[in-house]
Amino acid sequence: MFNPFRFRRDTKGNSRSAEPIKKKAKKKMQASKTQPGQSMDFSWLRVFKQPKLLSALTLVIAVSTISIMLHGKVILPIERIKILGEFKQLDSELIEQQLSIYLGQDFFSVDIKSIQQLIGQQPWVQTVSIKRIWPNQLQVKVREKKAFARWNDDQLLSTQAEIFNAKSSEFSGLPTINGYSGETDKLLRNYLNLQHQLEALDIVVTEFKEDSKGALSLLLNETLKVNLGSEQSEMKIQQLMAVYPKQIKPKAQQIKYIDFRYSNGFAISWKDEYLKQQNELMQRGNSNV
Repeated sequence: MFNPFRFRRDTKGNSRSAEPIKKKAKKKMQASKTQPGQSMDFSWLRVFKQPKLLSALTLVIAVSTISIMLHGKVILPIERIKILGEFKQLDSELIEQQLSIYLGQDFFSVDIKSIQQLIGQQPWVQTVSIKRIWPNQLQVKVREKKAFARWNDDQLLSTQAEIFNAKSSEFSGLPTINGYSGETDKLLRNYLNLQHQLEALDIVVTEFKEDSKGALSLLLNETLKVNLGSEQSEMKIQQLMAVYPKQIKPKAQQIKYIDFRYSNGFAISWKDEYLKQQNELMQRGNSNV
């Protein structure tokens, strides 16, 4: 049977009755109530334990922040801009000057895209990434393009097959690649594939050009010109590799160009100096007969 009374023993071990549970609970509730004129203790822990209250507080803060930003007030000014990157061609001082206008702007509202567009206007810039670092710093990481080849007199081709403006005369050690500008990826892949094949013969492809009809011409080791034409270029490259060691390499300095635009073989055009020497030798030989 339910007993509304609790029992406890005193220090002497005797049993005695306690107040009814309901009566004690009533006293406890009365003690916890706030008396008139007293302030309620506000704890942040209580806020985080109540999702509805936390959401309301977050909304108030967000609205207040947006309101301040809309009125053009700087909450946290940017005091430092850190530039990261390895620069060989980029002008770091110019980048610093461009970024200086963002010092003092608001940490939250600064236009990241405008910074990327501004720095990205420089021809040698590959990518620009920007990171906010609390509470007053921007980190700007700039990746510089790497030139792979000369495209023409005033442009270069990057390792990403991108054509960009630059003084190509300052990069005379790079190969020349040229062709239809809409197929730079394909041209770069074909060049790399050909160079890989010819490495075994100690040949460096210093020029790789494709005209509007798809005809391919090469310059090997800076001196030997080779015309491959627009058809069956892979087969013709294999022919070149087969005859080069014994038939071409020994006289490469005397050859003007080699023409593979024939269905049944190739033709060699000799330099004028070499032909003149051969004629003189023939004349001497005839006079000695």
